[in-house]
Amino acid sequence: MCPQILGKKNIWIGDTKQLPPIVAINDDKVNKKNYDFLVDGLKALSDISSVPIFQLTETYRLPNRSSDYTGVFYNNSLRSRARTDIRLSFPEIPDDVNVFFNPKGGPTLIKTDLEVGNKKPSNAIEIAKMLVTHLLTVKEYLHISILSNYIATVKALQKSIYGSIEKPKNLLIETVARIQGLTTDITIFVIPNSGYNYSLENRLFNVATSRAKRHTIIIADKNIISSYPYLGEDVKAYLQKLDDEYSF
Repeated sequence: MCPQILGKKNIWIGDTKQLPPIVAINDDKVNKKNYDFLVDGLKALSDISSVPIFQLTETYRLPNRSSDYTGVFYNNSLRSRARTDIRLSFPEIPDDVNVFFNPKGGPTLIKTDLEVGNKKPSNAIEIAKMLVTHLLTVKEYLHISILSNYIATVKALQKSIYGSIEKPKNLLIETVARIQGLTTDITIFVIPNSGYNYSLENRLFNVATSRAKRHTIIIADKNIISSYPYLGEDVKAYLQKLDDEYSF
């Protein structure tokens, strides 16, 4: 029902920098019926409407360093109001693993050799499994999420990780499209060297890298920074900044 019928004044709340709703209707019907405007209605409204538009600038999920990176998608206007008393380093795990977790929290870029076109990259999967195995030994409850854009990648991650450890309740392995709204302690975002125009699309990348209260570990090919023109401008700025500041 049209909201204008229900109220004299209407306020729409949402985030046009994250993924639009999933639409069950196939693309052919969307195009035939000219539903494009409705599919991404909030963005369409914000792009063409003359009504006042405001952006909230405080995040209660992301620590300072995370908000600085995610702020790339919001004109660098985000400010953290998250708790400052949460633990961001894990001395229980070996130093050569703990180093991947920045003492200030936020993102880390791990670069490795990934075969072009392979959506089941063994190197990335093994790194993700190694990180999870160690994180599950931390003497504090941590919710861990492993995300990827492709169903094939997610299934390969599930098979490898759930096949080697008993499936814990605090571990989620899922596609990015299915977890909007998720809050987790640690995100591991696996980006196969395939279909970068999807995995590195601005809004999908923003969703994947803004879930975690503590750390976001991005696992990608060593040449990901040079994958332009598949990089969105905001993603390019994010990854270039991270590559310079905290990458392995």
